[in-house]
Amino acid sequence: AGDKWARALRKKVRAAAALAARPPAALDAAQAAAAARLPELRAQLVQAVGETEAAAAVEEGSEAGRAAQDKADKAPPKQQVQKPRPKQLREQQQQRHDGRAQAALRRSIAAAAKADDVLGVLKRAAGGGALAACLPVDTLVYALNAAAKRSSAHGDLRASFAAAVAIATTVGAVVGGHGQDVHDARDQCTLNARQITSSLWSMATLAAAMAAAQAPGQGQLRAPLQALLRAATAEAATFDARGVATAMWAVGKLTGDAGADSSISGACSTAALQAALEARLVKAAPQFNERDVSTALWGLAKAHSRPQCRHARSAALEAALRCARELHYMPQELSMTAWATASLACDWTTVFAGDGGEGAGVANATAGALEEAMRACAPRMNPQALATCLWAVARMRCGGARAIEGGALEHGGVDAGDTSSSLPASASAAAHALLEHAAERARGGAFANVRTLAMGAWGAAKLGVDAEALLRAAIMCQHARDTVHGGALRGLSAADAADMAWAMSVRADALEWTDAPWVLALIDAARGTVVAAAPTSRSSGGSGGADWQALGRFEYACWAVHMRMTALSDGADEASRARVLASVFALRDAMASCACVALEAAQAGASDGDDSALAALEALAARERGGWGTLVETGKDLGGESDGGVLVAGRYADAAETAATEAGARVTRWRPYAEGAEGATDWPPPPSSSALYSVVVLRLPAARDAAAMALRAVADVTSPGATLWACGATAEGAGPMLTAASEGELGALWKARGGMVKVNAGMGLAAAFKRRKSKKARLADGDLGAAAYKETIAMALPRCGHEEERAVAGWVTLPGLFAGGRADDMTRFLVRNLPCSLPSHDEARVLDFGCGSGAVAAALCEATRGDSEGGDGAKVYALDACAAAASACALNVPQATVLVSDGWKGVEGGSSGAALSPGSLDWVVSNPPVHNGAHTDFSVARELVCGAARYLRAGGKLFAVTQCYVPLGLMVCEWTGGVGTGRPFDFCKIRASDGRFSVWELTAGDTGCTEEPNRQANKQKRQKERAAKKEKKEKKEKKEKKEK
Repeated sequence: AGDKWARALRKKVRAAAALAARPPAALDAAQAAAAARLPELRAQLVQAVGETEAAAAVEEGSEAGRAAQDKADKAPPKQQVQKPRPKQLREQQQQRHDGRAQAALRRSIAAAAKADDVLGVLKRAAGGGALAACLPVDTLVYALNAAAKRSSAHGDLRASFAAAVAIATTVGAVVGGHGQDVHDARDQCTLNARQITSSLWSMATLAAAMAAAQAPGQGQLRAPLQALLRAATAEAATFDARGVATAMWAVGKLTGDAGADSSISGACSTAALQAALEARLVKAAPQFNERDVSTALWGLAKAHSRPQCRHARSAALEAALRCARELHYMPQELSMTAWATASLACDWTTVFAGDGGEGAGVANATAGALEEAMRACAPRMNPQALATCLWAVARMRCGGARAIEGGALEHGGVDAGDTSSSLPASASAAAHALLEHAAERARGGAFANVRTLAMGAWGAAKLGVDAEALLRAAIMCQHARDTVHGGALRGLSAADAADMAWAMSVRADALEWTDAPWVLALIDAARGTVVAAAPTSRSSGGSGGADWQALGRFEYACWAVHMRMTALSDGADEASRARVLASVFALRDAMASCACVALEAAQAGASDGDDSALAALEALAARERGGWGTLVETGKDLGGESDGGVLVAGRYADAAETAATEAGARVTRWRPYAEGAEGATDWPPPPSSSALYSVVVLRLPAARDAAAMALRAVADVTSPGATLWACGATAEGAGPMLTAASEGELGALWKARGGMVKVNAGMGLAAAFKRRKSKKARLADGDLGAAAYKETIAMALPRCGHEEERAVAGWVTLPGLFAGGRADDMTRFLVRNLPCSLPSHDEARVLDFGCGSGAVAAALCEATRGDSEGGDGAKVYALDACAAAASACALNVPQATVLVSDGWKGVEGGSSGAALSPGSLDWVVSNPPVHNGAHTDFSVARELVCGAARYLRAGGKLFAVTQCYVPLGLMVCEWTGGVGTGRPFDFCKIRASDGRFSVWELTAGDTGCTEEPNRQANKQKRQKERAAKKEKKEKKEKKEKKEK
């Protein structure tokens, strides 16, 4: 209220100053009296906002007054107005009558309580005629807006939605634009730009409401919505700032809340309108006010937009930066802007790469300005806004694949986070202010929404501030009885429970006995969500239930609470301890019962990338005139020294090799990664003859740098004019890779031929290229191999059991290696938390599984030298499936024995030439991946765990680092049959954790793990259960369909 009064007083001062700046003779009595009040008003404004802002207001008003007087002096004298003729009088009277009638009609529409009441008002006004023919367009647009707002308010939803859809259909008929071309839409549309954007807002609101209520008749909204989208696309260039913001909001609403899964917007693409709005954004953004900024950015975030124009991205952020200072008067708009900016943080950092840091500076300045506004606005925010802003600050500064941090855009881990001590001052101040007021609201019982509570707790824990204060106040509040009921949080989902449990566990060392009641309530609620929402089949996994990441956070919380309750001794309450530990064990049992299905559901799409890529390759072959036979004909056409046959390159390309062989081609295979018992090489093998390859079939790797390296490699062994067929998965970034193959440096080697082939709804991509003749193959130069592209860098290497690191000047990396060949944060955390002393007996052996460029192997070798006391010490092995990684490791760590093997498949000889045998290792150390591109893939972790149980000697150790949301303990139990006496592993624990990463320590037992126990029987049992449930579901659907 004080801020509103200050703004009103500022306006009065400007008006009085404007009048005082004009000559007294030009003022009437009222204006002179208003000008005389200037000193009084100025004194009040000084008291409210200070001398500086008061003087600025007076100066602005004075300038406006002088400008108005100059305009009046230059204006020509007024001419005598001619009286209107009778016909003109009648027209004016009719217009006034129509205006009064339309105003009365609008008042009736505004007074309607439900959407069907709005439709009734329109029908009465039309007198039984067609609405589109009898009522003005402006009135129909106004009625549609009112009906959309009232469609889900109360009463009979079916009737309300039907009425709103009827009005929308009428507006759609008025819009026209039923042609497929936007030019047709522009010619046929009878609405102006303001009416189009207003109607678009209304239809998006109605579509989202119907999708949320799963209302029948959603398909009836498709036709008017499609017509309106075409008209909006055609007229987007004429939208003003408010129109652009409103249309962007509608696009976000249609894409997000009424997304492609709904029956409304599934057939209504917003891509064309989104592109047109992004192009218009450059000119419209400077005119955005605070509300426009929040609306437009919210729409961009909801639509998961990545604007194609760098200037548009800069304009959006600069608009937010310009308006951030005024947003601290508007809590709702501020929280929307912060949420949208944080949601788009990954996109901003990705698209600003390579612009010289200009975009990075704008993004960081915007984050800082929004944080200052949050700190000032925190006392006026409601719980939803406070939680949203906490989440936004955490996402911008700590979270996501990339984060805005410390004035620059830097790469972080998948679940990266940090404490408030390393945050910028603006972020730290905002975090503490937001948490203080959030805890105050929670003590008053305002945090009744568990989703809001989970979001706020996650953000607070991510920022390193006291999330326990918020959780304690909200859960234990006596006024939040609707939230806490019978020891369980009502309405809590598994994902929200996991976020709250993780937030509690990050600072578990601060828990005391007085916290036992709310900790117990949260753990019981988490167990309830696991039992109630656990996926029951592969198809249901991860859809709102206890997916594998939620199980991982629960597992971490169990470990943290168990360790804290066990360590507490002062004022020990044994009864409370027993209750909490019993609840922890019950949660573990509940997770174990559903871990199998959750892991299976997560792994279901692991092979989709390979299947889609090879399907796209088959479609590309079918597009060519001769199919796979084209490969043979290409070699014959080139002839001479060019017909060296076909090179099939990449991982899991056996199907392509078979197809090319059956077509009659001479095929040579290049495996950059070991597959089964087959070895790998870091560079394509030379042709069997003296000729160069005439055709290459390449399965692109998932990493962009590795894909670029593969394209250079195959170019070095192919002749000018050779053909390249490349394929990949969209989830692995194949689209940008195939586009970049004919641009920039790679464009000097390859020329695109035809467009991309897409299969499986765009999941698989393939394209054809032709080798340019301007660059000859380097095979003839004798300079061949991955070593020609190596790079030597200076790097700080972690040391076993030490915080300080060791500087290395000549570390070798190759393009395409994980983390660029450097030691990433997870690897550093793993090495720092290894024991300082390695096994020291005569036959001690340790293995770096998945060595990369050799950072862990180098630390193990250093520790071995330090412990050997003149002896040989432990022998270090390093293993990786990637031949390029193994080559770099051999150069960086010459003391280690480097193996190229597909997991454990080649370590007993075969391709690696190694001499490892079961039960021969003392340590296995690894940083296993759990993703393959965008797909979850536990195959490497599974290979690591099951193989380590076989190759470790009794009492040997497996050390593995994972993100805190990876349930490795549950995985070990599922894959090896459990942990304990008589099992492959006697003991499993988290050795160290910082809330982001966990270092696991597993101790091998006397029994090796040759196969996963009862895996086949369990799999068959699950298949039978799924088949029975599917049959039951089909019978139920058939019965319902028959009854309907």
